[in-house]
Amino acid sequence: MGTNKLDIKFTVSNLLGKPLSVTSSVSAERFDLEPFLKKSKKATAAEGEKPEPGPLKIPVRATGTFQLGQTSYKGLPVTGLVLRYRLADNILNIDELKGKVAGGSFSETARVDLGQKGFTYSTTLAIQGVKADSLVAAFAPKAAGTVFGTLSLNAQLAGKGTQTAAIKKNINGQGTYNISQGKLTDQDWFRVWHSSWTSNSCGLCSSKNSPAVSR
Repeated sequence: MGTNKLDIKFTVSNLLGKPLSVTSSVSAERFDLEPFLKKSKKATAAEGEKPEPGPLKIPVRATGTFQLGQTSYKGLPVTGLVLRYRLADNILNIDELKGKVAGGSFSETARVDLGQKGFTYSTTLAIQGVKADSLVAAFAPKAAGTVFGTLSLNAQLAGKGTQTAAIKKNINGQGTYNISQGKLTDQDWFRVWHSSWTSNSCGLCSSKNSPAVSR
């Protein structure tokens, strides 16, 4: 892993029985996740849409934690990253996923049914006090420099599928977002972004605080 170093601890019990029981703990003060999350453009183009995975039958019960003091995602520094999970009866539960990013914080819980083809999932996401311009620059680079302010968001999402087409077809949810002390430099782009969050498939609606627009 190059200069990346992880402290990994495993405990395995019931070796001769079913299900196997595994407890794990992974931690590091600093770890670069980017090389493990990036896909080359050639690889992405070659992959295309694949058949949905599953259903899986995993003869394992597992619990674990994953903690990183410092890392980054899409160029955004992330600190205090914590993940706690449970796996039992082909159900993966993310009991806690939290961290600090772009001047604010995020937290999430999720449930994934690996026993169904395409994997069904549900998740609850909260974002508090995040700088909107940093988030937009990371996830929508073409719109960088168009949205400013402090973003807060609460959402509940559910869906099925791991391939892009299936995700778009099956995802649904609801929630609210708020941009305080906001400023827009491109109203047209904001309308597209807003409509994507308030579509029928993912009915998030904005709060009363809307960012000001300047051209």
